Amino acid sequence: MSMTRRLISLPMPFLAAAVLVAVSLLAGAGAFSARKAASEVMYPAPLDQFAAAWEERDPAKIAALYAEDATLSEAVIDGDRREGRAAIQQWLEANFAGFPDLALVPRSAFVSGDDAAIEWTYTGTYTGQIPGLPPGNGLKIAIPGASVLHYRDGLIVEDTMYYDRATFEAQFMAGLSGEGDATPQP
Repeated sequence: MSMTRRLISLPMPFLAAAVLVAVSLLAGAGAFSARKAASEVMYPAPLDQFAAAWEERDPAKIAALYAEDATLSEAVIDGDRREGRAAIQQWLEANFAGFPDLALVPRSAFVSGDDAAIEWTYTGTYTGQIPGLPPGNGLKIAIPGASVLHYRDGLIVEDTMYYDRATFEAQFMAGLSGEGDATPQP
């Protein structure tokens, strides 16, 4: 599988099909394959700001890309929904507290009008602590996923994240409980 990023502008009917294909392909993608830094890739506006803010690892800068009334939903079984920029920033801060080296590594992006999708891998080393969980033990994770975004006036108003929760639980929860090596394999 080529790791070259492809940027495609598509009419809306093709966007949904492209997102479904990208999410399906993620299941077989190697999590720690060599990739260029986000700053080396040109993403179409407004995804260029999204990728750059994540590369800076600054929860406030990332949250500033969302409208005050934005929602961030996890489209997985028992997925959480955060409503409002403040709740989104709190979620980001908790993630960065647990994974100080947290990165949302972009792989490809699709844009059509006020709708966009970005394929990513969520990577990090659990050396901090997320509220309600045990302290970090150096566990490394890599979770492939995608976000479907809707913009209004240049700000994200809806972010729906798709990822494999079973992969997350296998890597993170098994690694925390000491039930074997949960470090992702290349």
